[in-house]
Amino acid sequence: MRILIAILLVAGLPAFGVEPLASSELIKQCASNDEATRGACQAWVHGFIGGAFASRTAKYVDPKRPETLSERAKRTRAGGRGMVYANNIEAGYCLPRETTLAEVVDKLGSHAAQLEKIPEQANQLMLGLLRKHYPCTSQ
Repeated sequence: MRILIAILLVAGLPAFGVEPLASSELIKQCASNDEATRGACQAWVHGFIGGAFASRTAKYVDPKRPETLSERAKRTRAGGRGMVYANNIEAGYCLPRETTLAEVVDKLGSHAAQLEKIPEQANQLMLGLLRKHYPCTSQ
């Protein structure tokens, strides 16, 4: 009987693979003096920027169709020209090469304090910060 109750309880719970990080939690982590907690903030910000870059540059490759020589040349040589890590013109932000992770993290608290309403999810807070402080000006 206990097993049946446990199964029913588990079956009734929603399943989420990855729950979104709350803005309040990210702000708290980034403002922390604890090295491990601040490291979690930096890791999340780094992952956000790197993930946005990776998803923007990822190309679907059909495993059934081999890549032609000209496609490979374009992808490996000509395709990389002018591409800078962390620039996402479509999303409205371009991080200068000299920008450090610490600089971006340090701006988070002041950026949040200036907002009338802080977004519920950290990804929206981060996107707003990047768009406001690192706009693409001459692309």
